[in-house]
Amino acid sequence: MGGSASPAAELARSAPRLEQVSAPQARLALQDKRFDAALQAFAAMPPGLDPALAADVRGWGMQAGLGVVNAGQAAKALPWFERQMRESPGHAAGAYGLARVRGELGEWTESLRLYEAAAALKDAADWPIAYRQGIALQQLGRLDEARAALARFIAAGKGQKASMEDARKRLAQLGG
Repeated sequence: MGGSASPAAELARSAPRLEQVSAPQARLALQDKRFDAALQAFAAMPPGLDPALAADVRGWGMQAGLGVVNAGQAAKALPWFERQMRESPGHAAGAYGLARVRGELGEWTESLRLYEAAAALKDAADWPIAYRQGIALQQLGRLDEARAALARFIAAGKGQKASMEDARKRLAQLGG
């Protein structure tokens, strides 16, 4: 948003419509890594937002939801990702996020099903789906398929450094 958070918060409070207030405030919470607060604020946004704002809220909400998942509170993100699947069924983000939640909850079969669904959707390339499929397949004991998924992820050469390192480590452990 540029500048300090204080002027941005003041500007947000002066906006004429609720979502014009809530979105920047939620974005500030996200910036401060208060993922739970940000996610709650994004989830409170009404449906039918301006398309540009809706796209921003979807992206910021994904960051907040995955932040909550990574903080070990996956169940809190479940409603957000379910909503994303309902409201944006053509985008991979909702299915990917929901798959992450299901995996963190130990529901590996459902997690894998959701990753497969996400892989077929618009913007699937934006998410490390093959990496997460590899983890789910490994958890399910489907080791040959896990090796193949992890190898695909590594070969694509896209992903966060930590994910790439973990994929290489897992592949080595699986004899790949």
